[in-house]
Amino acid sequence: GERRAHPVHYDHHAMVTAVCSLTPPQEGSGLYVQHGAHVSTREFVKLGAAGSFAVHGWDLAHGVDVGGDEERFSLITWFKPHADIQTGGTSWYEGLAAGGNAVAQYRLGMQREKEQDVVGAALWFLKAADAGHWCSMHRLGGLLGRRGQHAEAERWLQRAAGLGHAA
Repeated sequence: GERRAHPVHYDHHAMVTAVCSLTPPQEGSGLYVQHGAHVSTREFVKLGAAGSFAVHGWDLAHGVDVGGDEERFSLITWFKPHADIQTGGTSWYEGLAAGGNAVAQYRLGMQREKEQDVVGAALWFLKAADAGHWCSMHRLGGLLGRRGQHAEAERWLQRAAGLGHAA
C-alpha cells in the first residue's frame, strides 16, 4: 500500500539504516530528521538524484512526509550484528545506556514497558528524562499517570510539552 507519511521515530531494531531514493526526490519532501520535540525542528534530507543514499544510526529521530502529488519510491535496508539477527536482539543498548546515552535509556525503557516491567521502564525513562530526552518525559508521565501518581505525571508531561511535544 501507499504510505505518504511516517511520524517521527527511531529505527530501534537496527544498528544502521540505509535509505535509497529510487525516484528523483523533490525539495522539502520525503525523509526528514527531527532534532527536537516540535515539528518546527524538522530538516528534510537532500538526497540529490535518484539512486542516492542516506545512512543513519539507530539513535536518529526521523520520519517521512511526502508532499503534494509527488510519487516517491525508496529502498530501505536495516543492518544489525549477526548475533542480534538470530535472536531478534539489540545488544548495543545496554552498554550505551549504562554510559549515559539518553536514547538508549529510552529504548530500554520501551523494552521494559513491553515486557510489562513497569518499575524497570520507569527507571530507564527517568534516567533519559533527567538528561532532557523529551520522548522519555512523555512516556514517563503517561506511565506515572496510569499508576495514579498524577502530580508527578503532570510535571513530566508539562516538561515534554515545554519542549514542544504535543501530548
